[in-house]
Amino acid sequence: MKVLGIAPSSTDFKWALLHGTQALPRILPLPSTSQKLPADACEGHALVSLRRLLSTFLAEQVVERICVLQAGSSQFRGPSASRVKAEGIVRLVGAELELAVDLVSPQSLRAQQKRFASIASASPEDVLNGAADFKPKTWRDAVLVAWWGARRMSKTLQDIEQLIAATGKYRLESENTEGANAYAFRAHHVPLNLPVFLKVLYPDPSGGLFAEPRLLVEATRTEGNGNNLVRVHDAQRLGDDFVLIAMEYVVGGSILSRLSGGPLPMMEAVCAAIGILHGLAQLHQALLVHRDIKPANVLISQRHGRIWPKITDFGSVARLAHASASVTASRHSALYVPAEGWATPSRYDVRSDLYQVGLVLSEMVHGPLPYNDDAYLDREARKELRDLARASGGGVDDFDRQKVVDRALARAASGKGVISFGRMQPYVPKSLARIINKAVAPDPAARYQTPSEMIGDLEALRLPDWRLAPCSEQYAANGWSGWDWSIGKDPKKPEQWIVLRSREATTNFRRWAAAESARAACGLVMEATA
Repeated sequence: MKVLGIAPSSTDFKWALLHGTQALPRILPLPSTSQKLPADACEGHALVSLRRLLSTFLAEQVVERICVLQAGSSQFRGPSASRVKAEGIVRLVGAELELAVDLVSPQSLRAQQKRFASIASASPEDVLNGAADFKPKTWRDAVLVAWWGARRMSKTLQDIEQLIAATGKYRLESENTEGANAYAFRAHHVPLNLPVFLKVLYPDPSGGLFAEPRLLVEATRTEGNGNNLVRVHDAQRLGDDFVLIAMEYVVGGSILSRLSGGPLPMMEAVCAAIGILHGLAQLHQALLVHRDIKPANVLISQRHGRIWPKITDFGSVARLAHASASVTASRHSALYVPAEGWATPSRYDVRSDLYQVGLVLSEMVHGPLPYNDDAYLDREARKELRDLARASGGGVDDFDRQKVVDRALARAASGKGVISFGRMQPYVPKSLARIINKAVAPDPAARYQTPSEMIGDLEALRLPDWRLAPCSEQYAANGWSGWDWSIGKDPKKPEQWIVLRSREATTNFRRWAAAESARAACGLVMEATA
């Protein structure tokens, strides 16, 4: 079995051909981004040469699968033009040669590092720390991607479908290809006669889910329709490596998809946070911590005209020995890891889940945090990157860069806070800001200690439902104290902000007040209606 792992960087094209336990590294230059070609273009001398060399190499080596590390190797960074071109060429050549081509997300790669098999007689630590013969510091991304592909080949889609069929419980309807970290399917649970969403997980080995997957069935069960956890109808081990989870199918997308359009209306965000906390309270009562609360892992639908969140993705769930116990942190989503999760040894308890809720609430009211890792690089991190570039005589590989970013995030989580990197909406009052700041405090002892404590403070809020108007610096709040409110810049005096109001559910807006800033204008509305 031969698998080619490819890790494009901004300047070159690293690959590693994995054959048994041997890894053969090679390198090719990437075309300059100054050519300004579209992502799928193959014109130009450099691109044509790259395509010809790749085709020749693949034909000579009889490669069975190609795996490419996706452009934008960290969870934040967007793809460079040259990396996107490289991906396009690989996919094109793979199609011409009828080879399977997988795009491997960095998250998938990092999640599997603990399962790294022996390559060239090197241990996982040797490979990751630079002691193996094939210069893993230079090539490890490509080797890891190739190993990921070999691992995936050992359990192809057909193998997974056969394992599921062997349970005798499910009728598969379609594969869901949106997620990058697991096989997923829409299916029908025959014994329960229910439509389900099936997910095949490589569970985090530190969480205990692999040993007792049915814990989730009991933990997510509630009477009635008031559950803020995605219901797990069935769960079991699947083969020697996987856990199969059958969940209810939720229509409506995630909070992450909602945030693509900007922040949520303020009180809608508060209601969503309360729902998430109710879901966590249920998990914590079962002595489970989620360890990966983030916008992508909270699905939303509408109920009684209001947002209804449901926590999903239980692959990082861990079991606590008792209510005040802690477990090892999961660093799958580095941006959401609390300060104690970066410690050595790392710790994670119920207050760490609440830290992640605080971050999600901040994103819901202010807008998403930056998804560009440059935004989180402090002075120390930038110096580290310069030193690494000088030491290597060129660029910094993605693995080393991500470690630098992670250390910068750890310093932020322990200091001024990750939320300081995001935009602050002027209408968020001090009462709500205090709740968010308490939830994301670096010291767990200074945070909320239980979900119910944070729920109490959020439910006590009485605030306008401010929302940001699309594509403009204008803020609106309807139905506050019998009035509909609108705040925007004065067209005649751009340095001044004006407050308009109209009787609720009418459109007869009249000028009510003026202020020197949007925050001051929002404060006037609060003072007048307190």
